[in-house]
Amino acid sequence: MKNLIRLSVSALAVSSILVLAACGSDSDDSPTPTPEPQPKVLTGIFSDSPVAGIGYETTDHSGVTDAQGQFSYNEGESVEFYIGATRFPSVAGQDEVTPMDLYQTDTAAHTGVINTLRLLQSLDTDNDPDTGIQLAEDIHEVLAGHEVDPTADNFDEQAQEALVASGLTAEDLVDTDEALAHFGQSRGYQLTDLTGQWHSVFFTIPVAGTYSADAFNYVVEEWIIDAAGNVTMEAKVKSYGELDTDTYEVELSDSGMLIFPDIENLDMGLSSNKDKIANYFSEDGEQELGLAIKLAGDQQLSNLQGQWWGTGIETPVSANFNQNEFGVWIDKVVIDDQGKADITELTLGNQQASGEVETVQFAMDEMGKITIEDDDEVAVTYLSRGKDLILRHSHKDTRQNMSVLLKANTSPALADLEGRWRLYNLQMPDDGSMNPDGFGYWIVELEFDADGLAAWSHVATSEDEVLTEQSMQMSLVDGLFVGEEDKWAMNQDKDIMVVVSQWAEGESEFSAYAIAIKQVKP
Repeated sequence: MKNLIRLSVSALAVSSILVLAACGSDSDDSPTPTPEPQPKVLTGIFSDSPVAGIGYETTDHSGVTDAQGQFSYNEGESVEFYIGATRFPSVAGQDEVTPMDLYQTDTAAHTGVINTLRLLQSLDTDNDPDTGIQLAEDIHEVLAGHEVDPTADNFDEQAQEALVASGLTAEDLVDTDEALAHFGQSRGYQLTDLTGQWHSVFFTIPVAGTYSADAFNYVVEEWIIDAAGNVTMEAKVKSYGELDTDTYEVELSDSGMLIFPDIENLDMGLSSNKDKIANYFSEDGEQELGLAIKLAGDQQLSNLQGQWWGTGIETPVSANFNQNEFGVWIDKVVIDDQGKADITELTLGNQQASGEVETVQFAMDEMGKITIEDDDEVAVTYLSRGKDLILRHSHKDTRQNMSVLLKANTSPALADLEGRWRLYNLQMPDDGSMNPDGFGYWIVELEFDADGLAAWSHVATSEDEVLTEQSMQMSLVDGLFVGEEDKWAMNQDKDIMVVVSQWAEGESEFSAYAIAIKQVKP
């Protein structure tokens, strides 16, 4: 019986194997199931500057952005960002998402973009978006009952209610100009970078090969530029004519050059930080060097604290001409938190520094307008929005000055020069010499490498020869960049330099003053 059972079981097993073999007789191998493809997980950044703490959701991922503004998404997924009850339009996942991507626009002038920037910057916990935007850890819980629509006509009211709910005040809502100014700093050029209030100084001398006492002039203007490129220029101080107001339309190229369709012979560029404009202009026997700085409110006297490089150019004035009023200079200026400034003259060319220290006292209002105690000159002076440039015009009976003070970098390096620069230069004869050939100009494009070597070419010049593909090696001496006859002072933000030089050719002496702005590569 046992043998029969064993035989029956064995027979059944063999029979089963034969059946299975028969079923697979068409192929020697049974098919292997194809595994489900795993989604590719990618990382993006949400930025005005990187925004930490904004909520996000995709089909498979959710959370808040990390300290670098990073979020996760699967390839091909859409992402929706939110702050409390405020939901922004969903957007395709990508390496970087900005408010312009949310509203699918190529201009920051879009209402939704502007107001999203304002809301984000207003909720920044340290009120300094230049260091990144950090939302409070409990912001989503606090604003769970507050929905804000950036495209709504009553956005300001909605946003102010949200700010108050989060422990801020209605007055903490960042304005449009400030929001756009910050957003533009880290990106390619767009017209809205110009939006805001500007302080400008223009300084003129005769063109090369000519001499006329009437060519020494100055203009100080306030500019208001809107997001559409409409410019209102109001003269505040002039050496000639009426204090007039003009309006223009301006365009901005991908390379950062301002184009005024109604103005010829103007070369004008915007710096990489989008808050400084330099230019060269010539007309009717005059050539002009100009600089404009964007202004901002909430300035404090303590913003002046630190070491600065003080530079300037001086010429006679037309109305009371004195040919001995030519000159350029560079000083070391140290300012304390109460506005007391110690000024030490530095050696330039054959000009020996006196070694004496002059002390002056600064005062400043909230818009950055600076006054000097017991100033014996008529002056207009402002601190830039970036807090690292002071632009001053001054004049008295026989002379006019344009002064540019740059807050010094505490740890300068040749690598700070790296990038593309545009330089505007005016050349003058020395005191007492009215040689018409002593006046001149050049506009130069420079490309610095990380070792301070520049390749440069003339864009335009009064020289007999237009030079191209030239080279120049810079060195670093006592915090200043130095060429053969030049001293180059740079600001903390590393987007503007002022160059001063004095030299001799035979028995003739010359001086030059130049402004160089760093520009974003298109």
